[in-house]
Amino acid sequence: PEIKTMLTITYLRLEHALMVRKGMLSNMKSNIQKAKRIRKKAEHLMEEFITNYERYPKAKIFETQSNLTSYQWGYGYTAKNLHHWRREEQKVKRENFSAFYMSVFDPLDILF
Repeated sequence: PEIKTMLTITYLRLEHALMVRKGMLSNMKSNIQKAKRIRKKAEHLMEEFITNYERYPKAKIFETQSNLTSYQWGYGYTAKNLHHWRREEQKVKRENFSAFYMSVFDPLDILF
């Protein structure tokens, strides 16, 4: 079941990417809405996956956390909330294709 869930999420990622790209090419908002519905389905599966299979909850892999590094989250945080999926949708919706748009990295945190 663990592998099947991850393969399902991977398949949803392919569908999502296709809808975002169709939305970008055709400028149709309906494709972005389809992408959003696909993302919501994947978010639900990801939540179930973490609930059922997270092996090291004390490590806070999927959470934000205050620490001394320039990254204020565990390495699985952006995967849990599908940040990059949402970012793609918003880039197309707002027609903002900057590399810095909705970036999870804060340059000041990284520099200092």
